[in-house]
Amino acid sequence: GASNPAKPLTESKLPDNPKEARFQSLYRDKFDQTALGYDVRNCPSTPPEDYPRGWAAPEVLTNWNPNDVTTISPKYREVYRSLCVFDYQAQYDVALAYRNAEKPFVIRNDPSVMEVVRRWDDDPEYLHKKLGDENRIYTERSPKNHFMYYNVRKRKQVRNWRQPENDVVSMSYGEWLERALLREAYALDDPEIKARSDELREKRMTLPNRDEEDIPDDDEIQVDNDRESEKRMKWYYFRLNAFLEEAKGDTVDKFVFDE
Repeated sequence: GASNPAKPLTESKLPDNPKEARFQSLYRDKFDQTALGYDVRNCPSTPPEDYPRGWAAPEVLTNWNPNDVTTISPKYREVYRSLCVFDYQAQYDVALAYRNAEKPFVIRNDPSVMEVVRRWDDDPEYLHKKLGDENRIYTERSPKNHFMYYNVRKRKQVRNWRQPENDVVSMSYGEWLERALLREAYALDDPEIKARSDELREKRMTLPNRDEEDIPDDDEIQVDNDRESEKRMKWYYFRLNAFLEEAKGDTVDKFVFDE
């Protein structure tokens, strides 16, 4: 028989902040309810027979080349979106039905997650204060926006093994944030984000230089000898790993597990 539609995700549940507004304006659904056969924000209480809609990878990549990371308003991206969005507090039973049917979906407004979101949003410096400018953490470095996975510890077992273009250095959260904001400023052509990155850079330049002895003892980590001009042209992926056995005291691992 026909299934009753689940309660739609109301606009009041969406975060009321500039970041969300920008996201909504820059990224828009390529396919509407007529094309998909269902409304991703008002899905039926049981999964449609052909849910979720899928596309071939070449089609998706042709629509948005992964090497093109710039999206400047008033231009926008049409994105391939076919997963239902459910509100944890209003549509939990529906989401459970999709999970039991082994169908993917997106869940929003989970109180335990939103508590952390509010904490991070209310104070933009929250993570920076917690992780600081001294703790040096695994950070992947690449000359372009591609980060190839590899296992450096098995390199000796592979004949003619070659290091991918990306490698691993050690970097503080403050420096990574500075470089991430710079990339975002370039992608969005946003002078305010650029100014924030410059402010972090000026602060970093006043900090004492760290000795190589401060680098974690790991043969995967390379000494970062790049000049400032070179760093500004590279991409960095902050690898905030956490290990349960280290999650005690005043450690990054403890902070990650607590959050």
